[in-house]
Amino acid sequence: YVHTSHKETTSIYWNGCVAALAHAKQLSTRLLTCPPPAALLFFLIGSLALIWQVAQPADTVVVEEDADVGLAFDGDGDRIIFVTHDGTIVRPEQVAAILMTHCFEQPTVVYDLKCASILPRTAVALGGRAIMRPSGYGYIKETMISEHADLGVEVSGHHFFGSIDGVDDAFLTALAVLGIVSSRGTTLAGLIAPFPWPAITPDLRIPFTGD
Repeated sequence: YVHTSHKETTSIYWNGCVAALAHAKQLSTRLLTCPPPAALLFFLIGSLALIWQVAQPADTVVVEEDADVGLAFDGDGDRIIFVTHDGTIVRPEQVAAILMTHCFEQPTVVYDLKCASILPRTAVALGGRAIMRPSGYGYIKETMISEHADLGVEVSGHHFFGSIDGVDDAFLTALAVLGIVSSRGTTLAGLIAPFPWPAITPDLRIPFTGD
């Protein structure tokens, strides 16, 4: 590959793609301190292959760079958020609906109780099962194993896979979704079109000063 650097952006050219590392000087201090989804790693197919983005919102960067899709990972690489070419943030439940539709037959899916209704509805429509569990890695992982489930989902962006013993893996999720986008010859926006985001109560955290 050929490596170039100018201003605060570093570019790597590999296999016909361009990898852009934005705001490289800030990474060492910002990655461990900024809350999600601030310090994010983006893999972008098409004109740009990947971007480290620290300062700007994910959806803005994808549109500005004219990328086809953006993938944002958390610090330890087990959570992922997708962004479509037009800057729409794809919800974890929509990602799960895509995976169920294109990767499994009659899937058994474990999901946390905060997930939107499109997730269990999709599983049932495919002739599968949807098992609700409390929020938390342990609950989802335990049920993935005991029920021999195909897929697990948390609203926080974790996706668990039965094929790897119920482990959550953001990079496997990325590869699976990008593979579907590529093989279907469509866009991520096109894939989520059948799964519109419903009206949903936000996560409300009310301060309590009592005992």
